[in-house]
Amino acid sequence: MACAAAAAKVAAAVGELLAASCGPLTDEGLLEVLRSVEVSRRRLESFDSAVIGEIQARNLPGRLVVRSAARLLSGVLRISPGEAGRRVRQADVLGPRVSLTGQRLAPVLPVTAATRAAGVLSAEQVEVIRAALHRLPAGLPVPEVERAERLLVQAAAGLDAAALGGVARRLIDTLDPDGV
Repeated sequence: MACAAAAAKVAAAVGELLAASCGPLTDEGLLEVLRSVEVSRRRLESFDSAVIGEIQARNLPGRLVVRSAARLLSGVLRISPGEAGRRVRQADVLGPRVSLTGQRLAPVLPVTAATRAAGVLSAEQVEVIRAALHRLPAGLPVPEVERAERLLVQAAAGLDAAALGGVARRLIDTLDPDGV
């Protein structure tokens, strides 16, 4: 299915959802609808990574004479520069990549990307994970970084972003006890 057609279907589904009445639902039914919509919202945020990656691959900022992908997003979507920067940073580690020879590569953080695409992780949780892994020592063996990513993603399934930040700080202190 073409991207534009799929986006039109999403817009139509959102329109139906907005027109629907939640009044007849039981309390548990209302909470289940809330959870379901949140999973869909998170899955849609995951789509940003693919779109932003395509924007960068096409060099749209350069072709439109805009300083960066974040500035382009900020202007086109009318979002703050901070929010635009967060989306680009996350797309850099969660989106698909292409090698210099044109091969498709997995995301830098594949476990985080897959879990976000499943709608489990919020954007705030993803930012905590991305920032924590970025702070790990550069000389840390790849398997250790992969284990750290898995640990943070597993912890995120049951914690909000603030509590996950505490886990991330503890993990960084454990893997890099002397700091920088």
